[in-house]
Amino acid sequence: MKRIHDSLSLYTESSLDTEVRPTKFRKRNQSNKPLELNLSGHVLSPLLLRSLSANVVSLNLSCCNYLTDDELSLLMDFPLTSDLQYLDLSYTQITDNGIVTLSKKCPNLISVNLTGCLAITDVSLSFLAQHCKFIQRLICAGCALVGDVGVQLITQETKHHLRVLDLDDCPRITDKTLLYLGHYCPSITSLRLKNTNISVKVLFKLLSQRYQLAELNIQGLPITDPLLLFLSRVQPTLQILDISFCTQVTINGLKQVIDKLNFLSELHLYGVSVTETDLETLKSSNLSLSLSF
Repeated sequence: MKRIHDSLSLYTESSLDTEVRPTKFRKRNQSNKPLELNLSGHVLSPLLLRSLSANVVSLNLSCCNYLTDDELSLLMDFPLTSDLQYLDLSYTQITDNGIVTLSKKCPNLISVNLTGCLAITDVSLSFLAQHCKFIQRLICAGCALVGDVGVQLITQETKHHLRVLDLDDCPRITDKTLLYLGHYCPSITSLRLKNTNISVKVLFKLLSQRYQLAELNIQGLPITDPLLLFLSRVQPTLQILDISFCTQVTINGLKQVIDKLNFLSELHLYGVSVTETDLETLKSSNLSLSLSF
């Protein structure tokens, strides 16, 4: 959602299967339809908090720089909590205390975005795992204090629900997480592992046994042409592949991969040694392919 600065257009009204339409701010949701509330970048005043109504299914608090755990706790005391399914807290200063509170009051959460929440640790994930067992999408990119233990607890409790897992820039994530994913979460379709401490050997063992991924980010791993070709064979459904800064990959390997991955729509190649001529060759192999380099 775009950032909204006008307090008179904070709500959008949706039936969840039709197009979202902006509506004017009001204290009561008279139509009784599910609402999406975008407060991204706002300062949450007591007046604004008191104006919230029930039946909010999606709440965006991203970039609310002054959002505190106490304010989040106050927000969770409103009737909207029981309906809440989608929550974005990215780039806020929320700590484990705030996540502990909301996890107890929002048992129906499906999607949680904690990108850039630097104070979040495994404690937060453990409480989400304990109280929010229907999570399908968990984004922890940039949460440097999140490690294997927290993710393991999430994978055990969400089991077949978890589909999107973003652990980009989480250096405490190791092969232990991959082993748990392989055992508990067969339904994952999007896996992002940039700048984690996983090994190529364990990753490819996992991908060869399970999953039909649509998205994979393995940026910076020591991937070679043979391993890339192996990946294209065991994951033929890939649509988005990020191998940026995989410096051992060559143009010959890339050509073969594009030929094999028939559904590939995005290929990210930042830091990979390819020339302008090489890029034109790759584009001609798949005219619908979007290349980032």
